[in-house]
Amino acid sequence: QSGIHMTSQLKLAYFDDLAVEHFDEDFDYVENAQSALDAFLAKTKEDRLADSRHVFAYYRDFLGAVGADWAHADMETIPEDPADIWNFVTPSSIALISGNDEANLGIPFVVLEANCAWEMEHGLLMAWRQGKDLWKVSGYDGHPTHSTSRKQTSDGRIIYDATDNQFTTFA
Repeated sequence: QSGIHMTSQLKLAYFDDLAVEHFDEDFDYVENAQSALDAFLAKTKEDRLADSRHVFAYYRDFLGAVGADWAHADMETIPEDPADIWNFVTPSSIALISGNDEANLGIPFVVLEANCAWEMEHGLLMAWRQGKDLWKVSGYDGHPTHSTSRKQTSDGRIIYDATDNQFTTFA
C-alpha cells in the first residue's frame, strides 16, 4: 500500500484514548510517515505526564507576559503542579509534516494542535520528531521545529523557547 490513508479520527493513548481529527491526505511525500505515526500512537499517559514540564513552562511564560487576570480569564482553577496543566489542554488535530529546517529536512514529525485555556488565540503546538522525541512546544505556528538559530544551546536542545528565559525548557 502506498501512502497513509487515514480515517477521519485517531484515538491517542497519550490523551487517554481521546479521538482527534487529522488531516486526511496521502502522505507519500513524508518519508517514513507510517513508522512515525505508529511511534506516536504508542505513546501513553505516562509519556504525557513526562512532557508536562514543557507545557507548564509555556503556561508560566504566557502568564508572566500578559498577567494573571488575562491568562486566567477562561480558567476556572489555576494549575499549581505541572501535571495539572493537561486539565486546560484540549487536543484538536494531528498531522504528519516533513521537517522544515536544515537539520531536519525530510524527517517526519507528528504535530499536535490543541486549544489551551490560557492562550485562546495561538493555542498549543507539540511536535515529535519521528513520532518519538518531543521536539517542540509552542503556540501554534505550523512549524515542527524552532528556528535554527535557537534550537541548540550550551544547555542542550530547546523544547520550549520562552520569551522569559527562566521558562525555557530543554530535552
